[in-house]
Amino acid sequence: MRRNLLGSLGWQTATLLGKFLLVLALSRDPAHLGAFNLLRANLMLGVLFLGLQFTLYTTREQLRQPEDSTRMLRDQFVVHGLTYIAVLPAFFGFLIWTDKLSWTLLPWFLPLLVLEHLGQELYRYLVVLGRNALASALQFFRQASWIVLVLALNGAGMSLTLERLVGFWVAAEAVTLVAGAYLVRHLDWESAWRTPIDWAWVGRGLRVSARFMSSAIPALLLSQIVDLYFLRPRIDPVEFGVYSFYTQIRDALITIVEAVVLDSFRPRLIQAWQRGQNVEHAQTLRRLLSLGLLALAVAGILAAALLFPLVAVIDQPIYLSQLPTFALVLLSPAVSFVANVLGVCLYARGWDWRYVANYWIGLGVATTCYFVLLPIWGLPGVAVGSLAGYASSVLLSLCWLRLRPSSP
Repeated sequence: MRRNLLGSLGWQTATLLGKFLLVLALSRDPAHLGAFNLLRANLMLGVLFLGLQFTLYTTREQLRQPEDSTRMLRDQFVVHGLTYIAVLPAFFGFLIWTDKLSWTLLPWFLPLLVLEHLGQELYRYLVVLGRNALASALQFFRQASWIVLVLALNGAGMSLTLERLVGFWVAAEAVTLVAGAYLVRHLDWESAWRTPIDWAWVGRGLRVSARFMSSAIPALLLSQIVDLYFLRPRIDPVEFGVYSFYTQIRDALITIVEAVVLDSFRPRLIQAWQRGQNVEHAQTLRRLLSLGLLALAVAGILAAALLFPLVAVIDQPIYLSQLPTFALVLLSPAVSFVANVLGVCLYARGWDWRYVANYWIGLGVATTCYFVLLPIWGLPGVAVGSLAGYASSVLLSLCWLRLRPSSP
């Protein structure tokens, strides 16, 4: 367990380092950085709609019946094939109609979206199998290895256009997906494909995933998207790029702690509750919260300490113009992490509608604060709105868990 966790931590750190170097290169032009961050937000939203959160249902079932996991994964991808046909045209129409994706990026963004979704599903399945370090290694190669090549070519004179960045990203995703498929070839795929599709299981999964989608949409919007969508038409591109710079740091902290700590402990937390092991469940929860918050505290202090040297390196003092906003944004990962951990506790208990209600209320609180506080406080008001949204989700989860502490 410890070696797996340390290996995962190492690869996740390398991935974040690669992303950090790309952000550093793009941050010389705040408007360019803002455009890339908006592209990334579009990608996350698209992956959510392609996946329909069916993976949450599959994960819970695979942990309950591991001997049937390959058949479940096969049936899950039948669902995804149908969602590709239904969702892709509607999603791209939305992006173009709302002016969130340019026509020049369309040929690259389509394969990137599909490959990113498949790569995330491969990552999740390897985590279910207990191969966290391998999952994190593949994540590095599909999300960060291409950045090293791009930056080397940039040093040789190549410009960093969005089209070129996405092109290299697509190539890395494709190669890594082929490598990942090769690594799981030893599983019992032959018997899984011989077994007829269990449409009753698929139907149950769609009903369950519909509830999770109704929580995942506000959760993702709250954590990494809605503030960007809200601000883009209301402030100038340079100021938007400054805020994007801060959110890149925020999202990096959330990603590494959730991928290394939360993903590693989530199966144990769920299984302990399902088996009625309340003491182990409580101990796992305390350890998860302690490790996650400690890691976020250390990472947050480092990020704050490194801000001034980084700004000096890129020679863009404009990133120091919103330090109160930066401080508030750095608090978001801690509150978000607690909200997500408590959400896993609700998920383990099967309290799906409570899980759903938390995030919708949190999104509503945050959005209301954005409209009210942006005209009064400017960008710090948006950061306060995000914190208020996370905090409301935490408080609601604590209320549910204290009111209904019963065993399974």
